[in-house]
Amino acid sequence: MNFDKWQHYLRARLFQMLHKEDAALQEYRQALLASPDFARAAECIAFIHANRGDFGTAVTHYEAATLPPMNPHAWYALGMAHHHLLEPERVTEIIMHLRRFDPHMTRHLIHDTERADLAYLVAELVL
Repeated sequence: MNFDKWQHYLRARLFQMLHKEDAALQEYRQALLASPDFARAAECIAFIHANRGDFGTAVTHYEAATLPPMNPHAWYALGMAHHHLLEPERVTEIIMHLRRFDPHMTRHLIHDTERADLAYLVAELVL
């Protein structure tokens, strides 16, 4: 077990809870250096960048995280990042993927990205 990656990851989570995002980013990066395929750390880096409005960097890290195929929250965040980058084709692809396993989160993404043209995909759901 790679204890270094967990040590940096947990330290980063603490910094993030204390609203010390720069310190958290440094620790998440250290976690990725210790284990380059550590998806959780990459997702957290992407989340911080998305919150800062740096959607291009966020997308890069979400796709570096090799998103777990069944994590609706990560796919929703990736869809919103592409929405803010004005990439409607990618948003459509993400909505189609998300629809396969979480129709409720799909409906939220369709609503939040103002993609009424895709509402028919989840028309039977009531929020």
